[in-house]
Amino acid sequence: MNNKLLITGIFFIGAIFAVYYVQTNQTINSLSDQLKNVASTQINKADNQQPSDNTILFDGCGELNTYKEEVWYPVLTKQIDTIITDARSSDTLVPDEDYPIEDKFISENSSVCYSLNKNMAILLFNSRYYMEESDIYRFDIAKGELEKPTFKNTPYPYVVAIQDFDKVQGNIFYLESDFGDGGVAGTNYYHYDVLANTITLVKTYDKETISNDPYQVSGEWIYY
Repeated sequence: MNNKLLITGIFFIGAIFAVYYVQTNQTINSLSDQLKNVASTQINKADNQQPSDNTILFDGCGELNTYKEEVWYPVLTKQIDTIITDARSSDTLVPDEDYPIEDKFISENSSVCYSLNKNMAILLFNSRYYMEESDIYRFDIAKGELEKPTFKNTPYPYVVAIQDFDKVQGNIFYLESDFGDGGVAGTNYYHYDVLANTITLVKTYDKETISNDPYQVSGEWIYY
């Protein structure tokens, strides 16, 4: 009698363990399938991500000649030639044999940032003189036109001593323009919105030397 009870008990425990084992495996397999589906969905979303219409993407930028294999390069250089021709014929231009106007627009004095998804290029041209005016243009590739930006918060429709396009986020280029004359110097800070094609002066840091010591300066921030 005791043996029968023992055998029955063992069989009962074994049955319970078998049911638990099957249910546990089913739960694990179900969770595994769910995790695979989630991972697959996330991967598909990542693979299908595209920049929105408001996102502007620029390349690493380079000299003008970096882009000579682009289909729009001949149109751009033709526009630059027109600018040079118009500048030569301008009554306000004083000819300088040592620094002709075309030197400003050669590749070595240029910095170009190309946006494929917005079909535009942003161009910076600098004179050999450090404190001379920098020329900035937006090249609309679809129109084949170079466009000068408009200026805000400043009476001067130009910037000086812009060395490079090294700070850009989205559609805003952050420009820094140094100035100095007679012991007074400083830096103007601009935001160049390439979509609106506007350059806005946002703040200025003015400083002056103390007791003619170039290493001792006092300065103040001006915000616009």
